[in-house]
Amino acid sequence: MTTDQKRARWFGVLYLITFLTSIPAALLYRPLLDDPVALGVIGAMIFAAIEGKLSWRMLNASAEATARNTAMIGAILFGAYVLNFIFVSLGVPQQLAQLVSAMPLPPRCCSPWK
Repeated sequence: MTTDQKRARWFGVLYLITFLTSIPAALLYRPLLDDPVALGVIGAMIFAAIEGKLSWRMLNASAEATARNTAMIGAILFGAYVLNFIFVSLGVPQQLAQLVSAMPLPPRCCSPWK
């Protein structure tokens, strides 16, 4: 077998692999547009499977870490909401607005339309 025949065979195999993988990609096209993170998850799972590290233990650990991080972000957002509620209840934004409006500033110093 000559070099050109080997090269042609490899290109044929690559073309076949590309064609066969394009069918599931076409089926996943719409869900991946709605949630592009899914593509990263699928890629990470493929690489973990290639490395031989894909197991239920690893999937459980990653799901647990994801839940922990999501809960932390939820707690941060809840804390920000509570802090905002307290500031508004105490009237802090209104007091700051009165403080700034009481400053002796020229009439057009803070205007965006100069």
